[in-house]
Amino acid sequence: MTVMSLPRRAALLAGVLLLALALPVALRAAPARAATPGAAVTASPGTAAPGSTTTITGTGWPARTLLTVLLCGQNGVDGTDDCANGSGRALTTTAGGGFTVQLPVVKPPQPCPCVIHATTVTGGNITVNTAFPVIGVASVPVKQSPGTLLPLTATVSGGGSLMTWFGAPPHRTFKAVIANVGNSAITDPVFRTGIWHSVFAPDWQEFQWSGVIAPGGRQEIDIPLDFAAGAHGGYSVELQYNGTELTTQQVTLPHPWGVALFWLLLCVVVPVGLFRIGLAVVDRLRPDLALNQDQRPGPRPPHTAPGQGYDTLVLPPMPVHPPRPPRTAPLAPTLPWFAPGYGPALPRTDEDDPPSRTAQARTPGSSTLGSSTLLDKGIDA
Repeated sequence: MTVMSLPRRAALLAGVLLLALALPVALRAAPARAATPGAAVTASPGTAAPGSTTTITGTGWPARTLLTVLLCGQNGVDGTDDCANGSGRALTTTAGGGFTVQLPVVKPPQPCPCVIHATTVTGGNITVNTAFPVIGVASVPVKQSPGTLLPLTATVSGGGSLMTWFGAPPHRTFKAVIANVGNSAITDPVFRTGIWHSVFAPDWQEFQWSGVIAPGGRQEIDIPLDFAAGAHGGYSVELQYNGTELTTQQVTLPHPWGVALFWLLLCVVVPVGLFRIGLAVVDRLRPDLALNQDQRPGPRPPHTAPGQGYDTLVLPPMPVHPPRPPRTAPLAPTLPWFAPGYGPALPRTDEDDPPSRTAQARTPGSSTLGSSTLLDKGIDA
């Protein structure tokens, strides 16, 4: 029993999941089946004189939507200014998107051709005009008003390049979506773009767009923008048509840091180059200075050949002394200067020092004079 209940529970769970997944799809599909092909308006009778009424029937409108129904002259080209607003009707469509209303027929503020003008107040913008001639009201040709452009969106796009980083003129693209709200087409419109920075006057440029903008249509236009070389910071861009401002956008341009880097390198490279040029000039002039020194009287020191480096002074070789002769006999010992009786030796002759005399040794404490006197006395005795 337990084994049989597990498949049943699994099947029940799968059925619940399938139902949960199919329910949103069914809910989304229900409005699609109820949708009607398109909005339409009919009048019965199709023409009437002022003071009478006509039955206006509408089909294919969004469900539960607020509408206004008006009788307008000149085909309602100028909007509600051409309509009899006092006799207009406001109503709400049914769940099926239909309505029926009794509309009084009055003389509109503008001559015919006249129309029944039905438009939505809530929801999407849907407008339907149905021709309705008014008996007794003159019909004149519809006045043609020039096309009027209305900006919907506007942006400034584009980026810089390597050249703009070094001060080249930046380029941007002005993208705008405009709509023709007039009753005549606009062919090949000419736009003006003004570019200015801070409090300076705008720099105006003209751009002609090739094409036709139909009444009620909208079109995206791309206008190239050219800035001055080295431009950076905040700029304002204004778009005009027939002397009327359409929109104004702000754009920020990056700083050309490559220019600052160039000047920094220039301030370093130029002094270094001048220094190297000065060294080369000095190297070229130094051999001439050495030649001028060689022309002076007196001994001239040798120097190296020109172009092989700086001149160096070469000292002459030291003189060679002749060898001393060898000694034949050892030198007699000399007494120190502080020994008693020490004095400079005087040259003697044969008369002063006869060969028969012999030198007497001196004893400490005796003088040379005393010793010679005693010696003389001893000899005489």
